[in-house]
Amino acid sequence: MPVHGGRFREVFSAAQQEDLKSFFTAMDIMLFGLTKKQCKRLVFDFSEECGISHPFNKNTKMAREDWLSNFMKKHKFSVRKPEATSITRALGFNKPSVDKFF
Repeated sequence: MPVHGGRFREVFSAAQQEDLKSFFTAMDIMLFGLTKKQCKRLVFDFSEECGISHPFNKNTKMAREDWLSNFMKKHKFSVRKPEATSITRALGFNKPSVDKFF
């Protein structure tokens, strides 16, 4: 497990962290935003699937709040409460439509 400045150890390798960030970003691009609770569950499941030793809560099956906050800060992204998007808006927001508008 890689050491992270000080007494704390990183749970995931740099490549695994990048995979998590890419997954969260892809979900956002597909207009399927995730809540913090969903992100913490996904991180827990990811660590279990990969067989990684982790300090997460096995009862709630979620990563810790401080872990997620540090991860988001380190990778410069945020998790917001998803808002409903109409199918018309989702389908209408594409390059040809935007080019036509401008």
